[in-house]
Amino acid sequence: MFYIIAYDTPSNKRRRKMAKTIKAYARRVQKSVYEACIDRNEYIKMVEMIEKVIEDKEDNVRIYNVPKDAIDGISVYGPLPLIDMNDFEYD
Repeated sequence: MFYIIAYDTPSNKRRRKMAKTIKAYARRVQKSVYEACIDRNEYIKMVEMIEKVIEDKEDNVRIYNVPKDAIDGISVYGPLPLIDMNDFEYD
């Protein structure tokens, strides 16, 4: 599946931990925005790791599951291209 992950936290310590956690599963495309092509098991592991890092009352994490038919509608401007979907078997 293709996911877009975004987060925000007022804590520099948690921000560093969150970046490290998400980078294990996804590619950073902006400071707090990531793209991932991962299967359901990897997704579950990533969410479990994120839940260990966040402070529910202060932090905000959003994970968007992008349907296969919507991927062609994604526009990218700038030097970092969208993840190559040709090498990924979509669930």
